[in-house]
Amino acid sequence: MAIQEIASEDDIKKLISDDTKLIIIDCYANWCKPCKILGKKLIELNDAFRKKYRDLFIIAKLNVDDEKLTNFVNINNISSLPTVLYIRGDTVIDKTVGCDIIDIVEKINGYIKQ
Repeated sequence: MAIQEIASEDDIKKLISDDTKLIIIDCYANWCKPCKILGKKLIELNDAFRKKYRDLFIIAKLNVDDEKLTNFVNINNISSLPTVLYIRGDTVIDKTVGCDIIDIVEKINGYIKQ
Protein backbone atom coordinates (compact mmCIF):
# COMPACT_ATOMS: atom_id res chain seq x y z
CA MET A 1 0.00 0.00 0.00
CA ALA A 2 1.36 3.39 -0.98
CA ILE A 3 1.56 6.34 1.38
CA GLN A 4 -1.82 8.08 1.42
CA GLU A 5 -2.32 11.82 1.03
CA ILE A 6 -4.77 13.36 3.49
CA ALA A 7 -6.85 16.02 1.79
CA SER A 8 -9.68 16.58 4.28
CA GLU A 9 -10.95 15.97 7.80
CA ASP A 10 -13.08 13.16 6.33
CA ASP A 11 -9.90 11.43 5.16
CA ILE A 12 -8.61 11.54 8.74
CA LYS A 13 -11.88 10.13 10.10
CA LYS A 14 -11.72 7.24 7.61
CA LEU A 15 -8.10 6.50 8.55
CA ILE A 16 -8.68 6.39 12.28
CA SER A 17 -11.93 4.41 12.02
CA ASP A 18 -9.93 1.15 11.99
CA ASP A 19 -8.46 0.89 15.49
CA THR A 20 -6.67 -2.36 14.65
CA LYS A 21 -4.03 -0.47 12.65
CA LEU A 22 -1.31 1.94 13.69
CA ILE A 23 -1.84 5.17 11.77
CA ILE A 24 1.34 7.15 11.12
CA ILE A 25 0.79 10.69 9.86
CA ASP A 26 3.68 12.67 8.41
CA CYS A 27 2.85 16.35 8.93
CA TYR A 28 4.83 18.38 6.41
CA ALA A 29 4.96 21.57 4.35
CA ASN A 30 6.15 21.90 0.77
CA TRP A 31 8.65 24.63 1.73
CA CYS A 32 10.24 22.50 4.51
CA LYS A 33 13.52 20.89 3.40
CA PRO A 34 13.73 18.40 6.33
CA CYS A 35 10.14 17.39 5.48
CA LYS A 36 11.23 16.45 1.95
CA ILE A 37 14.11 14.37 3.32
CA LEU A 38 11.80 12.61 5.78
CA GLY A 39 9.20 12.05 3.06
CA LYS A 40 11.72 10.07 1.00
CA LYS A 41 12.79 8.05 4.05
CA LEU A 42 9.17 7.23 4.88
CA ILE A 43 8.64 5.82 1.39
CA GLU A 44 11.58 3.46 2.01
CA LEU A 45 10.28 2.58 5.49
CA ASN A 46 6.79 1.94 4.15
CA ASP A 47 8.17 -0.60 1.68
CA ALA A 48 10.41 -2.28 4.29
CA PHE A 49 7.75 -2.43 7.01
CA ARG A 50 5.12 -3.64 4.55
CA LYS A 51 7.15 -6.85 4.11
CA LYS A 52 7.45 -7.28 7.87
CA TYR A 53 4.05 -6.11 9.16
CA ARG A 54 1.85 -6.37 6.05
CA ASP A 55 -1.34 -4.41 6.71
CA LEU A 56 -0.95 -3.61 10.42
CA PHE A 57 -0.17 0.05 9.73
CA ILE A 58 -0.92 2.93 7.39
CA ILE A 59 1.39 5.82 6.61
CA ALA A 60 -0.27 9.03 5.45
CA LYS A 61 0.92 12.55 4.65
CA LEU A 62 -0.75 15.75 5.77
CA ASN A 63 0.19 19.18 4.41
CA VAL A 64 -0.03 21.57 7.36
CA ASP A 65 -0.52 24.51 4.99
CA ASP A 66 -3.79 23.07 3.65
CA GLU A 67 -6.51 25.32 5.08
CA LYS A 68 -8.98 22.40 5.18
CA LEU A 69 -6.73 20.72 7.76
CA THR A 70 -6.04 23.70 10.03
CA ASN A 71 -8.32 22.38 12.78
CA PHE A 72 -6.45 19.05 12.94
CA VAL A 73 -3.08 20.84 12.95
CA ASN A 74 -4.18 23.16 15.79
CA ILE A 75 -5.79 20.43 17.92
CA ASN A 76 -2.58 18.38 17.74
CA ASN A 77 -0.31 21.36 18.48
CA ILE A 78 1.79 20.89 15.36
CA SER A 79 4.15 23.84 15.47
CA SER A 80 7.45 22.31 14.31
CA LEU A 81 8.13 20.42 11.12
CA PRO A 82 8.34 17.68 10.28
CA THR A 83 6.11 16.11 12.91
CA VAL A 84 5.06 12.47 12.78
CA LEU A 85 1.95 11.44 14.72
CA TYR A 86 1.24 7.87 15.82
CA ILE A 87 -2.48 7.20 16.19
CA ARG A 88 -4.44 4.18 17.34
CA GLY A 89 -8.20 4.53 17.13
CA ASP A 90 -8.95 8.20 17.64
CA THR A 91 -6.05 8.78 20.06
CA VAL A 92 -2.64 10.27 19.29
CA ILE A 93 -0.40 7.95 21.30
CA ASP A 94 2.93 9.59 20.49
CA LYS A 95 4.76 11.95 18.17
CA THR A 96 8.21 12.53 16.73
CA VAL A 97 9.29 16.09 16.03
CA GLY A 98 12.09 16.52 13.52
CA CYS A 99 13.73 14.20 11.03
CA ASP A 100 14.71 11.53 13.58
CA ILE A 101 14.41 8.36 11.51
CA ILE A 102 15.80 6.14 14.29
CA ASP A 103 13.08 7.33 16.69
CA ILE A 104 10.43 6.77 14.02
CA VAL A 105 11.59 3.20 13.34
CA GLU A 106 11.69 2.40 17.07
CA LYS A 107 8.21 3.79 17.64
CA ILE A 108 6.69 1.98 14.66
CA ASN A 109 8.24 -1.30 15.78
CA GLY A 110 7.09 -0.76 19.35
CA TYR A 111 3.54 0.31 18.62
CA ILE A 112 2.84 -2.35 16.00
CA LYS A 113 3.95 -5.09 18.39
CA GLN A 114 1.58 -3.88 21.13
